[in-house]
Amino acid sequence: MEKRILILLMLCSVMCACNRSSIDSIDENFAMPSDPSDKLSTNITCHFQVGHDASDCGNSCIAVNGHRIHVDCQGYGRKCSQIAHLQVAEISSNIYEGTTTDATDLTDQQFFNMPARSLCIQTNLNGKSTWLNIPAQLVYRDSISRQFTLSGLFYTDYQYYNND
Repeated sequence: MEKRILILLMLCSVMCACNRSSIDSIDENFAMPSDPSDKLSTNITCHFQVGHDASDCGNSCIAVNGHRIHVDCQGYGRKCSQIAHLQVAEISSNIYEGTTTDATDLTDQQFFNMPARSLCIQTNLNGKSTWLNIPAQLVYRDSISRQFTLSGLFYTDYQYYNND
């Protein structure tokens, strides 16, 4: 019986360890290996919240081809859920880039306004977690591969961005 309680407590610790500021953020912003049995995989699936109402930015939150516009389900905020399958590659010491592996991920537009996001990818029972941090950036679809590449990704043992 004590063993079952210990296992339940450990599971609760794991479920709650990722976010120091808000339990809601765990459910909305996380990443995991695309193949959960392969813990060293560079293919990850990212789940995150993005977007806001056009009225929140005066219909003018990004500049595309010299014009200020708003695009639903892009940029800061938490209005829409997104999933992106990324192939992550190290560019230099703790600096990575992630390229989508599915052209239908993120948007059907030629660009995606990625807000800054921290995604919990691994919990640790000692209270430390591993986070994949993606800086805010406007990315354009590659004309040949049709994929997006997110640059400047890095890992920390804490949530770097507030995910708003």
